Amino acid sequence: MSLSDGSGDDLSSISSPEMNETNPRDAFLRSGHVAVGFENELLIWGGSRCSPLHDNDYCDPNVLWVYNTLNDVYTRREILGLPPQGSCGSAAVIHDGSLYIFGGFARTSYPSNSPYSNFLHRVDLTTNKLTWKQIKPKGDCPLPCDKLAGWAHGDKLYFFGGFGERVPGSCDASWVRDEMSDRGWNNQFVCYNTKSNEWEWPRTYGPKPRPRAAHSAAVSGNVVYIFGGRLQSVRNDELHAIDHRLISLSGNLKSSMKGAHWPSGRSWHSFTFTSPTVAFIQGGMSNSNQTLDDVWKLTFQDDSIECEMQPTHITEGEEVSPIFWHQSVFFRKGNEIITVGGMKQLNGTDDPPNSTTIILPRTKHEKQLLLSAIWIRTNPLPVKRSPKSKPSLDRAVKLTSKRQKLENAKPDSDEVFVKSTSKCQESENAKSDDVCDHFGRLVAGKLRSLPNDQRIFAERLINDVLYEAQLGNLSGQSYLCIGATSMPE
Repeated sequence: MSLSDGSGDDLSSISSPEMNETNPRDAFLRSGHVAVGFENELLIWGGSRCSPLHDNDYCDPNVLWVYNTLNDVYTRREILGLPPQGSCGSAAVIHDGSLYIFGGFARTSYPSNSPYSNFLHRVDLTTNKLTWKQIKPKGDCPLPCDKLAGWAHGDKLYFFGGFGERVPGSCDASWVRDEMSDRGWNNQFVCYNTKSNEWEWPRTYGPKPRPRAAHSAAVSGNVVYIFGGRLQSVRNDELHAIDHRLISLSGNLKSSMKGAHWPSGRSWHSFTFTSPTVAFIQGGMSNSNQTLDDVWKLTFQDDSIECEMQPTHITEGEEVSPIFWHQSVFFRKGNEIITVGGMKQLNGTDDPPNSTTIILPRTKHEKQLLLSAIWIRTNPLPVKRSPKSKPSLDRAVKLTSKRQKLENAKPDSDEVFVKSTSKCQESENAKSDDVCDHFGRLVAGKLRSLPNDQRIFAERLINDVLYEAQLGNLSGQSYLCIGATSMPE
């Protein structure tokens, strides 16, 4: 594992065995991994455990963890075929129902005797039997590297930057050597054309970002934004934009800042859009090698960018942990950013954080209840409800208790783990509870009789109805409208 965002010293071994992942908690206890959203599911792959207790074990490359955000079910999926060697710092992109993995720092050397990879692998997520397939594109190959950024636009997968070795005869890209090794930072901008199966090197217009590694990229429509990253001893605070319509480069957009606030220079952070004009930056490593615990909201306007550090409301007994080399994914259904894994300290002397959930206001009503704040949940212990807290705020705490669900998760089968439900307590509402139990068994029986695809659709609709009921939006006039092109007046 290359535990460095680009320096002469790698702080961990590359010869450790792969860890045996059997518990849902393993899905979140890692760093240097990839995490992406596919429909309503969070996919987690790769990375390693970096602590004295786990000897920097690499996570099994034949295991893909899938977390269903609608029903809190964790599934351990085996992937057949020859996988990428257990690696950290890879780039993951979802395109047309497939997961693509590119680059990374390998557990063992590749045939080129370089621990850095420029291999591209694919897994078709639409099949019941997941299988690795190594893609061998035509054209000039990218530089082998890790800690790069990747995204999809149209039928192409794009990759930018990274840290690794310079290969003789490789395509033209700026490369800055690390003074303490024969490796360095690059600013290669390359894409894989999924239709023609070849590498392409787009012709760009405008000032190209400097070489960097451990940066983050976030996509909004036709534009991808790149923030931060490290070059030599400096972690920058630059924000660049690439417009895919003309492949035009913006240069550093910090000059477009509105107001006096701007995120400090950092690497190993997350950068996530929640709407076409709003994005969040979380955590990372500072220029003084301190792990950051801040969250920034960036609002993109026509000719300016407004930045503000977000306040956090912490329930009694909770605290926000610094975090770096994590992954964050936004899910519109729950209007939440789920942050997966990461580390608290550069030397890896403690277990990485489990998971963090940022809950965003969904409606004007909820925005008032949440006081326009971001809720961050990191403590795995049960939360004591303050006597002064409002019932509506308790819902936000429940939504963010991802780690508590992991701690209590127990195997229900060889692969699927669900949180067990507690017994109903005897109360004045015991009769009502019995009715709910009977209805639940009736629904369960009907779901079992449905084809698999119809069962999935039905579960989603049931969850939607329950969600609206919790918000108090249902009435005697509420009904389900299937296949309508417009809402009734």
